[in-house]
Formats: sequence, C-alpha cells, structure tokens
Amino acid sequence: MENESKNLKKDFRDENKKKREFKENSKIKKNNDYKENNKRNEFKENSEIKKNVDCKKNNKNNKSEENSKFSKVSKSSKIKDIIEYTIVFLVIIVNVFLIIKSVKNPNKTPDFFGKKAFVIVSGSMIPEIEIGDIVIINDTQDVNINDIIAFRRDSNIIVHRIINKMEVNGKTMYQTKGDNNNIPDTELVDVSDIEGIYINKIPYIGKLLMFLYNNLAIVVVIIVVILIVKYYFFEK
Repeated sequence: MENESKNLKKDFRDENKKKREFKENSKIKKNNDYKENNKRNEFKENSEIKKNVDCKKNNKNNKSEENSKFSKVSKSSKIKDIIEYTIVFLVIIVNVFLIIKSVKNPNKTPDFFGKKAFVIVSGSMIPEIEIGDIVIINDTQDVNINDIIAFRRDSNIIVHRIINKMEVNGKTMYQTKGDNNNIPDTELVDVSDIEGIYINKIPYIGKLLMFLYNNLAIVVVIIVVILIVKYYFFEK
C-alpha cells in the first residue's frame, strides 16, 4: 500500500509537472505568436507607409513634371508674345516714320534711314533687274552716266539707266534708257525728280507682294480663317 501511495504521488507530481510545462509552453507559444503578429503588423504598417511615401513621391514628380511642362509652355508662349509684340511695334514705328516723311515732302517717296524699296513690275531692265525683284535705292541725287536710278514720272516710279548727261536752259538733265528697251526714254529726267541710285535687289519677293496686292480679298479671307482656327483649336 505504501508503495502504491508513493507511486500515485509520484504520478500526480509528474502530471502536475507536465501540466505546468504545457502551460508554460503554451504561454511561450502565445508570446511568440503575439510577437510574430506584431512583426507582421509592423511589416504591413511599414509597407503602407512606404507605399504612401512612394505615392507622395510620384505625386510630387508628376506635379513637378506638370509644372515644368506648364512653365515651358508659358515660357514659349511669353517668348512668342514678345516676338509678336516686337514685330508689331517695329511695323508701327516704321509706318509712323514713313508717314511723317511723306507729309514733310509729298513729292518724294519716303525713305527709311536713307534707303527706299520698289517692286519692279516691268521687264525694261532685264537681265540686270527682273520682274518681281525688289530694288533697294539709296536716297541721293549725286548720280553719273551708267548709274541705274529711280526717278518719278507723274505718279509712277521708273528704274532705268543713265546714258547721257546734258545742260538744258541752265539746268542739268539726264537721258535714261531701259537695258531691255531699243530706244531711250522720250523725256529727260530733272535732278529734282530723282529718287535715288540703285544699290542692290532682293529677287522674287516682289512677285509675292504683287500677288498679295492683286488678290487682297483672298488674302484677307485666308488671314481671317487662320485667326479663327487659331482661336478655336489652339487658344482654348
């Protein structure tokens, strides 16, 4: 009996020991699971934080790209506006300058800093000067034989070469002729009618100007269409 009792006590102690160990192991496992869960939660939180940071960075990059694009567009638009305003301003200044000159001296074609430009509409000076060339004239009356001059004949400007110089009733007169003409001009040229001496030419541009002048209505319609297209498709 005594041995049985001892065995029972021993078994009871062993059982309690096992229970305690099981409880301790359970606690340890719970703690480990808790720590593992915490780690997972921290990892999720860190992942979310990283995603948010990346998202903010992407948003910043997108905004910076948009801002850079907008700044480039605004800069190009400003440059374009400056160029347009400068051209308009220069055109206005030149026209005002020419108007003042024409008012002061109505019998002369106004010059711009001593230079005049005329479009050639006849072939009397071929091959030296072609139809549609713009001739540049230096405003001077100091001319000699063989010079090509521009002179006024009624309301027209003629560009011909001087072939002779003579005195008529105490006045210096010049005889002119077109290089492509067979005979000299019938009228002599007075010094007061001379607009200037030919110094250079710009080929072909005059043909465009003549087309624009002769087809003014078409040009106006084209400009209006361009402005409408620009307003509705590019400004909005």
